[in-house]
Amino acid sequence: MIGAGAALLVAALAASPAPREPRWAGLDEKIVERVSAEAGHPRWRTLLDDSGDLPLFLFLSAGIAGGFVLGYGYREVLSRRRDEGRRP
Repeated sequence: MIGAGAALLVAALAASPAPREPRWAGLDEKIVERVSAEAGHPRWRTLLDDSGDLPLFLFLSAGIAGGFVLGYGYREVLSRRRDEGRRP
């Protein structure tokens, strides 16, 4: 019974539109861009601009790759210690 109620609540929340709030301005937009505009230097447009999900996807991919590398290295360290402990 609780599972059906939870499923109904999730479906209702998923179907409702998200409230539109203005985007929060960060330090780079409020301070750095203002100071650079006063100095006569326009904002640079980079290949990985902060619009869209591409930077988030790249950050996630780097985290997965780093976790795999660290996990594999940790496994190698532990397996060597176990092998060294068994040998007389």
